[in-house]
Amino acid sequence: MQNSNDGNYPPTHAMLAMLASGCDSGIILCCGEALDSYCLHLSRSMPMTTKLVINVETDAGRAGSSYLPARDIRIALHQQDYLSFLHDISRYFFNIVVIENNPNLDRMISRLLEKLMPSGMMIILFSDLDTVKSSLPPTGWHTVDTKWSDKAIFIRAESADAQPTTRKGGRRARIRKIQV
Repeated sequence: MQNSNDGNYPPTHAMLAMLASGCDSGIILCCGEALDSYCLHLSRSMPMTTKLVINVETDAGRAGSSYLPARDIRIALHQQDYLSFLHDISRYFFNIVVIENNPNLDRMISRLLEKLMPSGMMIILFSDLDTVKSSLPPTGWHTVDTKWSDKAIFIRAESADAQPTTRKGGRRARIRKIQV
């Protein structure tokens, strides 16, 4: 999954690039202090009609990501505490959300789950599955612990159109008997 020219990046970068490439006319949200390399991969692969919104809390986070909007008009960089930023953008819906682990992670997850597009995905970085699952409602969400070096956890809504988990009837029930 990793190209030789990708350096030492975990496979999350390639996965995010793949997800972003199919996000036409969408909005991608990244909240975290050290997500600039993830945002760079997202911006390189997202369609021209897609927007990338980055939120950082600190001056160091802003300095680390400031080169991104300077290179690409589709990228907006904001410096604001995460919870008030989420309140300010509450009318928007997102196709992809990437969040770094932080002390407000549980509140951020609960607020952003409502803001995911129907086929949207949330990626939590540098966290563990138990912490993330404790922030999710008991049903309705799939979680995948990648066990990659950046501890990426993927969250996606369960599909109403998914195949049932239990089979109804066996193969015999579907075979018509031929009469001789």
